[in-house]
Amino acid sequence: TGKTYTVFNGNGCSAVTAPINITQPTQLVASASAPTISCFGGNTTVSFVASGGTAPYTGTTSVVTGVGSSALSVIKTYTITDANGCTTTATVNIIQPSLFTATATPGSIACFGGATTVSITGSGGSPAYTGTVLVGESVATGKTYTVFNGNGCSAVTAPINIPQPTQLVASASAPTISCNGGNTTVSFVVSGGTAPYSGTTAVVTGVGSSALNAIKTYTITDANGCTTTATVNIIQPSLFTATANVTTPIACNGGEAIVTITG
Repeated sequence: TGKTYTVFNGNGCSAVTAPINITQPTQLVASASAPTISCFGGNTTVSFVASGGTAPYTGTTSVVTGVGSSALSVIKTYTITDANGCTTTATVNIIQPSLFTATATPGSIACFGGATTVSITGSGGSPAYTGTVLVGESVATGKTYTVFNGNGCSAVTAPINIPQPTQLVASASAPTISCNGGNTTVSFVVSGGTAPYSGTTAVVTGVGSSALNAIKTYTITDANGCTTTATVNIIQPSLFTATANVTTPIACNGGEAIVTITG
């Protein structure tokens, strides 16, 4: 400010300039900021604020960027240039949460055609996932589930299989009763479900009435408490009777008579 200069000519004469001011722009400074990325592998927007130097500035347009690696943060530097070509830099730390993951753990279906509970839990990410989701499911193969955390980040579980036992089936058979009012033995054949079975012990039974047959149903239970029924028709013959008729009476004392028996 107020700078003067002394100038000499060829004869050694001197002259002093009038005072002058030499000015410079204020220092060019810039800052950068970016919100934390919501989901691992996502992006954020870097914004810039520049001051000083000589406007207008270049390099201040918002930049969409991610961390670009499996790291949770990366420092990025951007160059800001003013109208005179003067430059400065702005540095920002780009931050992302850890990877949000989810697991699914199935229970087991006890009975054919039934259902079980699948427990689904998330971990990692930000904010931290809390709680467990319980889902009722029937038999499934390669089933996946999508879980969301508080930021709306999604995670897909690994495929799971939900098996079920084969269908519990049973049959019953019994020979025809030999004589009316007698008994027969009901036997059972069981398959499927989960062994061992109960209710499969042979049963001795009759028709229990004057009818010639009776349909009886038995319940079979497997190790998981699943049940099925087996039905059998118990058959008995009609009542066996006999009658005797004297067709020819005895003619003389000590003689014989002819008796006819039917039935």
